[in-house]
Amino acid sequence: RYGLDLIDNQLPMGSLEKGVDILYIMRSIQEFVTSYKYNLNQQNFIQRRPDRSSKFLNTISVQSISASLRQHGLGIVSTAINHAYQFLSKKFQTFSEFLVDEYIQSLISKEVRWFDESKETTNSVYPFSRALTFASEFRKLGVTNKGLTCLDKCRILVTEIGNSLGFVRMVQSAGRKYCSDAAQFLPATVVNHKFYVASDEDGAEEEKIPDTPVTKAAKNIDEAILALNKNLGKKSDYIRVLRRVFRGTLLKSDCAHLEGFFAIIPALCLGWIEASLQGKEMMHKKSANRDGYFTDDGFAMGIAFILSVLGQNDQFDSLNWFESLREKLDSDQDDINSKRDAQVFRSQVLAVNSQKSSMFGSFFTQAEEKETGEYGEDELTILNMMGKRISGNKREMEILFYSMHGARKFFRSG
Repeated sequence: RYGLDLIDNQLPMGSLEKGVDILYIMRSIQEFVTSYKYNLNQQNFIQRRPDRSSKFLNTISVQSISASLRQHGLGIVSTAINHAYQFLSKKFQTFSEFLVDEYIQSLISKEVRWFDESKETTNSVYPFSRALTFASEFRKLGVTNKGLTCLDKCRILVTEIGNSLGFVRMVQSAGRKYCSDAAQFLPATVVNHKFYVASDEDGAEEEKIPDTPVTKAAKNIDEAILALNKNLGKKSDYIRVLRRVFRGTLLKSDCAHLEGFFAIIPALCLGWIEASLQGKEMMHKKSANRDGYFTDDGFAMGIAFILSVLGQNDQFDSLNWFESLREKLDSDQDDINSKRDAQVFRSQVLAVNSQKSSMFGSFFTQAEEKETGEYGEDELTILNMMGKRISGNKREMEILFYSMHGARKFFRSG
């Protein structure tokens, strides 16, 4: 490029930081969002299941995307964002077609009307029982061979939208990391300095400067510095750019069928909690019939994005859904604890009475054995399993709450 004759540096044509190439993700973004799970805090993607003849899972991090940018250059960033935008457009269209269904619209409208009319009796809290009944209504529309309802399909669709947004966020962070790593070699006085100037200090045009290798090098340095400043600035916040583009498009179109989306979120959350628990349980089984995973923050990203685009954050907050869910789980946990304590006390009493059975004959011994059979260790085991299940639900609920709270910060206006 600069006319320099370099010797072979004997370095390998690769990097330990490089994983799945960004070009592969761009060409098969549909396969990517369905095959990987997004982690919001660590900002990486983890493969759901290994490839054939492989014993390891691929992971994609900011470092691996940054290594791809070093190989392909910063020009590929805009191409990657454009691919993600086109994919998001198709998925959002599918999402809109799902909510435009008459039966689903009637269910959502009925739920919105009920909540508006019951705010005084429910203290403006959407009850857990109502969300459970609402979710069961979708099962009447049919179930696939894999046991998925149309509500599960909607949850998976929202997750794919969130995964694509997670990819955009990762490319944005990788671009900034690449630029910050490159900018450390520039002195602070050089950032706003131009090496190639076509006029004198008074602004008058100079004589035509010959196109020499020195002037070409000066232009290249100026372009490189400009690209670094551009990618490190606020204009590279592609997450907010996508939000602004989609929101502007929806404001110009008729999207009345999307106005009640916030009412379906509680039912979607229940489905996500159940699926997340099953995914974590599958990780501990050797013969798993489903994919095992421990993170799935794409759902929270998708919900936050759709709420922001539709302008329904306030409507969703008015449901006080997570407060209702937390109160229900705490109540169930207290109930299980009280039953378990009562069963432990009963077992202790029976153990003491069994020591005195020898002096009362066989009649009391048989009665005690019958009572032990009815309220014995089997019931205590069941109570322990129920308590463990409720604790798992509470943990997943808190994970979803904080993930959604953090994701909504990315899409705030301003």
